[in-house]
Amino acid sequence: MTTDSRRFASTGEVLARLGLPAGADPRLEPARSFLLSRGWLVVHEKGTFHAFDDGLKAQPRYLCHVDRLLEPRPKPRALEASRHYRLVARSTVHATETDKAVLCLIPPGAVVGNSALAESSPGGRPVAAALVVVALCNSRCFDLATRLRLGTNLNQFLLDSLPVPGLAPAAEAFCAHLALLLSCRHEGYAPLWAEQTRAVSSPGRFPVLDGPAERLRARAALDAVVAHAYGLARADYAHLLEGGRARADPLGEPCLAAYDELARDGLEAFASGHDPLAALPLVTSLPVAAAW
Repeated sequence: MTTDSRRFASTGEVLARLGLPAGADPRLEPARSFLLSRGWLVVHEKGTFHAFDDGLKAQPRYLCHVDRLLEPRPKPRALEASRHYRLVARSTVHATETDKAVLCLIPPGAVVGNSALAESSPGGRPVAAALVVVALCNSRCFDLATRLRLGTNLNQFLLDSLPVPGLAPAAEAFCAHLALLLSCRHEGYAPLWAEQTRAVSSPGRFPVLDGPAERLRARAALDAVVAHAYGLARADYAHLLEGGRARADPLGEPCLAAYDELARDGLEAFASGHDPLAALPLVTSLPVAAAW
């Protein structure tokens, strides 16, 4: 953000220059497509996204034109990475922030500032793999593991040291599907939805999940599956949900209820009630770069 600051332009100034409304969000349609057609990319920072949500704040502070990634000191890898859906994680974490592990899958058409970690080669793995990672790392279990080891910066070294559970194929598919449902919040995710569902299940509208109640239910179901994968007993999971956070966790009771339902019914029955994409296998092919 310092050495490359010359590459950035104020979002407000670019919108005014192009005749777009001052309050337009460059992450959303129609402004997103209009700006991409003219070579402008969103600059994501830690304050522009939250767990499963690339829309934090009214609009990002900066945009970056593709020409500025090519000269001086070209950044071809950043340009190539910006053509894919990719994972970002907050790397600067303040002591007052409740959530220590915060990951999001951002759409193509964005570069990322150094207050966030971002995949450097997202074209080298299936998007389903990234969806599983965002599901695991936004869980309360992973957040606790992060909180126990974190200072103020989440870096690659620390991430590599954190424990993640092995997942059975059915649990892996569940995590990817629920992460997809939670991530697809606007039309920028329409190509991702079409790829992952093979266009057999049209959402009809975005966001795919309708309102906070549906999102809370999906988050709780996902968290319960991850907690079972970590091997947590119910008492340990309840203790984890109750402690270590600055305020009451809205996921607490729904997570415990989902944990009990999963323990009672088994994953297959649980998935049939919480995963509308349960019949679909994961898409394991490598992603195609967006042609913006």
